[in-house]
Amino acid sequence: MKGSKCRCGFAVNTANIKCPKCGKNMKSAKWADEGTVISCVKVGFPPEGEHGPMNIALVQVAGRGPKVICWTDVCFSTGDAVTISEPAKQRYLCQKASGQSAIRP
Repeated sequence: MKGSKCRCGFAVNTANIKCPKCGKNMKSAKWADEGTVISCVKVGFPPEGEHGPMNIALVQVAGRGPKVICWTDVCFSTGDAVTISEPAKQRYLCQKASGQSAIRP
């Protein structure tokens, strides 16, 4: 996963020049495609054009990376380890890391 990181510690998954938190210059960064689930919710009424229900997880990327929103077909518990796929249709997708279990919606 690629993005930008500031000296202040703020990280984003986009190519930013200036830090939105402190205003300093950011540098390009790269993180592993894995992370830990912070929160997961089931979306009962998806956006128009999408079929549902669907699940969305907030994931803290490993290695002091950014927090990203991931779409998933299962609902994860807080603390579950996941792997993150590059964006499809401008969305990150995640799935359980090997050896982890997930809760079906």
